[in-house]
Amino acid sequence: MCILSYAVNLALLFYAWIIRKRFFCESFFTAIKLDVVFLLKYPRITITVSSFFASSALVMILVFPPYWLMNPPVLSRNTPIGITEDGHPWIGAEHPELVITEFSDYRCFQCKKMHYFLRRIIEANPDSIRLTHRQFPMDHTINPLVKEPYHIGAAKLSMLAIYATEKGKFWEMNDYLFNLSKDIEALNMKNIAENMDLEFDGMHYIFRDTLLWNLLWKDIKEGIQSHQLTGTPSFIINGQTYQGQIPADILLPYLK
Repeated sequence: MCILSYAVNLALLFYAWIIRKRFFCESFFTAIKLDVVFLLKYPRITITVSSFFASSALVMILVFPPYWLMNPPVLSRNTPIGITEDGHPWIGAEHPELVITEFSDYRCFQCKKMHYFLRRIIEANPDSIRLTHRQFPMDHTINPLVKEPYHIGAAKLSMLAIYATEKGKFWEMNDYLFNLSKDIEALNMKNIAENMDLEFDGMHYIFRDTLLWNLLWKDIKEGIQSHQLTGTPSFIINGQTYQGQIPADILLPYLK
């Protein structure tokens, strides 16, 4: 949908440029000046139309939250969490009717959006849906699908999440990492330790820990070989792979 919006906007811009070229319009700044003069000639119409669009914009701002400002629902003690037999963290129903396994990248905006969307659904339906989280950083340092530098540092963020899983702090770390600055150079281990209530001294070795790297590689390898993943976010439901989003007809039967 995002790509389609960009394409439409670009097409409209190009179309406007073609019209101007065809009819030999005046310069951009001259056109702006003429528009202002025209609007001032009809103040009643100008004020009415401007007020309408301004009020519409205000309603949109108040009713719909900004697209890029998202926060996860507060972790509730009423929503069960656990670890699968394979060591992957889950949240939601203890005896689920529907299990969703997500493969995600902490530097992927769409991953963040979909993850928070699913978390809110689970908060509202804690007895029917379970979300299992797995790592799939689109980082060229570890993911063989990525041939050039991309999502630099995402692998390190995934390792922090795996480390937190072992310490029983995955969901707190997960939410922290999704909201971490995209500037990986700003990654401050001491701040992370303080925010997650983890021992700072025990975090020095994380990025050199072969076991953590192997656990991360296992997720990536299985995602590619078993589920044919090509990007994030990706979801596995009843053995079927869905990339980007989950069809509404799959979720609807399990919602209250």
